Amino acid sequence: MGVKFTVLHDSNNIFDNKEKFFLKKLKVILINDFSFFKNKKIRDYKMLIVLEGDTNDGESVFKKFEQQHIPLIRVSRVPKDDIFELVFNIINVQIDFNELTHISNDKIIEALIYIEKNLQDSDLNLKKVSNHLFLNTSYFSRFFSEVMGVGFKDYLIKLRISKGKQLLQKGYTVTEVCMAIGYTNLSYFSKVFKKEVGINPSDYRKRYHFFNKEDKDAKKIL
Repeated sequence: MGVKFTVLHDSNNIFDNKEKFFLKKLKVILINDFSFFKNKKIRDYKMLIVLEGDTNDGESVFKKFEQQHIPLIRVSRVPKDDIFELVFNIINVQIDFNELTHISNDKIIEALIYIEKNLQDSDLNLKKVSNHLFLNTSYFSRFFSEVMGVGFKDYLIKLRISKGKQLLQKGYTVTEVCMAIGYTNLSYFSKVFKKEVGINPSDYRKRYHFFNKEDKDAKKIL
């Protein structure tokens, strides 16, 4: 297997067709039965995400993922409306999950949802999130880094830039995107964006829409 896929176990079939389409684009295999892994090589997969549901028949699979040191993320007690965004962020932010074995702590899940919902808040920081969770800031900082494999600040930057790219692709102006993802200084946003993506947001927007138009024109010809 060349490209490694993420496997998402969803026994309750909660995703609609549009969400399933996007997950497929992110190279996610949706399953509702752990028998999928029968005669499969676990090392061929990038990550296993397990949504809340009947997982009694999955313990042997979980052990195999843990033995291979492949990320196993368990998502429980998350409102249905928030699950897709949470899963999308876990996959799309492209964090280094090498140190991650599983997420089973409700506090981390709650933190990720809170960050997602307050991304436009320019004052969003470690202290604000830890206060929301009623946790000591220093403890939460260490806990977040250990579980996520990346520091809070880096996670927030990657998430904001990922969201910024999505909005630029939809045609929003650089200024609109800057404000929407929590930056108040356009120059600083451009600097951070270029560091993460390799080009500034204005060029990214132009390039994306140019190639997108070229692709559409080519399809019309065909």
